[in-house]
Amino acid sequence: MRRSHRQSIRKLQASDFRFEREPGCDDLAAFHELYELTMQRVHARGEFHFSLAYFQDLVVGLGNRVALWVLRSGEQIVAAHLVTDCGGIVQGLYAGVHPDFHSRVPQVGLYDQELEWAHATGHRDYFIGGAGTESLHQFKAGITKVRPAEYSARIVVDHAEFGRRCEAWQHQTGRMVGRTDEFFPPYRDGARLGALTGHTTG
Repeated sequence: MRRSHRQSIRKLQASDFRFEREPGCDDLAAFHELYELTMQRVHARGEFHFSLAYFQDLVVGLGNRVALWVLRSGEQIVAAHLVTDCGGIVQGLYAGVHPDFHSRVPQVGLYDQELEWAHATGHRDYFIGGAGTESLHQFKAGITKVRPAEYSARIVVDHAEFGRRCEAWQHQTGRMVGRTDEFFPPYRDGARLGALTGHTTG
């Protein structure tokens, strides 16, 4: 691990912040607020601005395979991660931090505590891939020298619901769903929808 990362971990350990796992995702609304503030801060594209309903559906769908990790300063929630665990793999899906605490919260310290939990509970891998920018990729690359191959798959688990959502998207945009090598799932393509309506959507 990069030396600066180790220093950041020690900084978090010596702070008054409390980082706790919430299996029931009780503070999901607070997480969504922090996530949206983070997307605004980094000028994320429209397809990354998810609604609270999206996260609620995600939590319901994943059940006990997803948990919220919450960082508190006193009673205030200042950062949170949405993390899944399945088949021995723990994966950091989404993260948000309050702008006032962005420079004060060493994110690598949060990842480190999640990693410790993953090891302690018998999981074999901890995955935080998916870096969308070079700086974020470099940050994550400093956590470990291990470079496993990354793969993704496009899986439709409910064909009827998938079809309904695609049809609704086509009706809204006046365009046909594209080939499988284009944006997936097509009904979440906020960029193309924004180009048609003059604004971006989440």
